[in-house]
Amino acid sequence: MSKGFEHDRRYPQADREAWITLGLYGVYFVWWYACAYGLGGGDPEEYTYVCGFPAWFFYSCVLGYPVLTLVLWFVVRYFFKKMPLDADLPDPDDDADGTAGTAGTVGPRAAHGEAPAGEGR
Repeated sequence: MSKGFEHDRRYPQADREAWITLGLYGVYFVWWYACAYGLGGGDPEEYTYVCGFPAWFFYSCVLGYPVLTLVLWFVVRYFFKKMPLDADLPDPDDDADGTAGTAGTVGPRAAHGEAPAGEGR
């Protein structure tokens, strides 16, 4: 028999990050669509060019993707949280052994008695 669904304290953060990501890709799609079809909807004889590319292509593809990449980097850097993905994490409120809030701070090498990279014994 399967074990019932257990709510994990990481779910709200993961949901928030997923919605932020979907929202940003939605904004990128609107940017791409507006530039590609808004600027490229006329007669090709009348297109303006930027760096040798038609303006619609330059703004939607050449400029849009690097801008999105920088925005995503910023969002991941400042709005996303680093959290361990281990299945069996101790509850941070459980301080029976005095280690509350330290889940995920010890790397796999240190857990096995090895020194972290760059540090001698």
